[in-house]
Amino acid sequence: MKDDVKLLPFIVRRIFLTYKLVIFDFDGTIADTFPWVLDKLEYIAAKYNLKHPDAHEIELLRTFSVPQAVKRLNIPTWKIPLISRDVQKLMHTQIDTINLFNGIPEMFHKLHRQGIVVGIASSNSKENIERVIGEEIANIIDYFDCGISLNGKDKRLKSILRKSGIAVENSLYVGDEIRDIESTKKIDMPFGAVSWGYAKVEALKALCPQEVFNSVQDMTKKLIGDGVR
Repeated sequence: MKDDVKLLPFIVRRIFLTYKLVIFDFDGTIADTFPWVLDKLEYIAAKYNLKHPDAHEIELLRTFSVPQAVKRLNIPTWKIPLISRDVQKLMHTQIDTINLFNGIPEMFHKLHRQGIVVGIASSNSKENIERVIGEEIANIIDYFDCGISLNGKDKRLKSILRKSGIAVENSLYVGDEIRDIESTKKIDMPFGAVSWGYAKVEALKALCPQEVFNSVQDMTKKLIGDGVR
């Protein structure tokens, strides 16, 4: 009984915890780009002489890390930056077809009103991201760290953490890929996994994220301290 009483403050803090800094991935996390990417796979495979995965293999790849997927598809490492740049340029020409997930704009406004610092860390270009989120939302994002980089996402996250001055344990990175959670583990940063992105949520759960979000509404409630974990 005494032990239960001692644990009570920690239980209460866990239930009502709000993060001071929340950093979001873009593709598959706040923006619904996965269908667009699937639609471009045939073009990418033909242009770069790559294997075009069928629907079954795509579902399998959603359980893989990036290195595992690259190996399975036999993609030469040197081609990856070229493909990434090409995809971003193509997306830029069709950016009006990319939308935020329902509820994302409202979530950003609620986080802003709550005084929670917000960042976006993504390999997509800042220009693409700003065009999708719109000027109103872009103006309430505190930090952007975007674009293709040879450095890992952990470096992006550390950069935003350093600029914000907020301790890593009071921060959260929200993403949808295995490489996202792997990046946070390198710097001991809490991770929130979304269930609607590129990777299957079961694959993300296997890596023990601190948070799992089943919907944008669920994520919003938890991030502003209005949802039981």
